[in-house]
Amino acid sequence: MPAVVTASRKFVCVRPQTYEDQDEAELLLSLFQGRSGVLENTVFCVLDPDGKRTLTRPGRSPQMRWDDADAFAAWLARTFEAYASKAKALEALPLHEDLSLGLNVAACDLAPLAVLYAKRERDLKALVERVARLAWSEDHIGRQHFVALAGEEAHQRAKEEFGLDLKEGLTLVQPDAYGRSPRALSHGSARDEVAKEGDLAWSKALVEGRAAHAPEPKSRRRHLREAGRQGITWDSELEVTDPGEKEAGRRRGR
Repeated sequence: MPAVVTASRKFVCVRPQTYEDQDEAELLLSLFQGRSGVLENTVFCVLDPDGKRTLTRPGRSPQMRWDDADAFAAWLARTFEAYASKAKALEALPLHEDLSLGLNVAACDLAPLAVLYAKRERDLKALVERVARLAWSEDHIGRQHFVALAGEEAHQRAKEEFGLDLKEGLTLVQPDAYGRSPRALSHGSARDEVAKEGDLAWSKALVEGRAAHAPEPKSRRRHLREAGRQGITWDSELEVTDPGEKEAGRRRGR
């Protein structure tokens, strides 16, 4: 495992979803403004645990601060020492805002998406809490994205818009290249939770689903060209302001 990945696990690593959330956009813009003076598509910074003090000079990427990954890893290891005595393990499950965004980001990352579904909110909460324990384990950490859905309306939308007939529990899916037509890879039933076997069933579903996950490698140029040919676009929640990305407020296929 690369040293920088090992070192980063002692930090809360957040992948910004630029232009998809107003609060996030305001935070990112408060951290970094390039020559354009507006929110750009990528922002990098390391903050202290209260999220208020910057530990590095904000920029577009770690490459603006360190010459290589090993130097970055060494800095992370040294910096963590000051906070080690009060550090606590993460417990919350990192979730995407909705199914559409989750599929889009998973497709972008060539990663599968774990869809957690329950008919009732209280059942979904219990499901999320138990799956969270798996998500941070060595076998599963960082290997899939997650989204949580509850209720008949969410079930119907998943079926009508994406062709997913969700069952209660955990379903691992593979998005197509543009995050529009997901394919179910594996499923762990919510009924297993009653028998206290849910953790094992969901872990097995994640492992088997990832083994079946086989996305095609992407070329950004070909990906965007094909999106243009098919008329595929992505409408962000916020206006795209990065001068290098802006195209009438739209990005094709991410």
